Amino acid sequence: MSPASHSAYDSIDWNEVWKARQERHELSKHFDDPSHNWDRKENAARYDANSRNGYDARVKLTIDGLDIDRNSRVLDIGSGPGTLAIPLSPLVKEITAVEPAAGMVEILNDNLRKAGISNISTVQKCWEDVDISQDLDGKYDALPDDA
Repeated sequence: MSPASHSAYDSIDWNEVWKARQERHELSKHFDDPSHNWDRKENAARYDANSRNGYDARVKLTIDGLDIDRNSRVLDIGSGPGTLAIPLSPLVKEITAVEPAAGMVEILNDNLRKAGISNISTVQKCWEDVDISQDLDGKYDALPDDA
């Protein structure tokens, strides 16, 4: 990130942002819907199939807004089946995808194998359970908003 764009994010309390988004999610009509249980592979596969076309414009907009290059390292929190990570992978050096749901990680790993992508590593944990010194490797250049 450039120094100017980096400083704009310095004052944001990302923990508060996450808490507010989580609270909003828990209040949504989908929170207790069993079809949104992302630990189940079939639900994650359905989400992946439905999101491919539906998120194309949003993913492109997100990627276009990132200050990245071929040497960039990206941290994708809540990566799901790779909605953002997979199209971003040819543009950067490395991506660490953090995703808690077993079904989503399974679909992500299936997608990586099918596409022959080797620069995305996965961490199957909730973000608040990630041990930065054990689960992540060094400094990241970009932390995109979820697509």
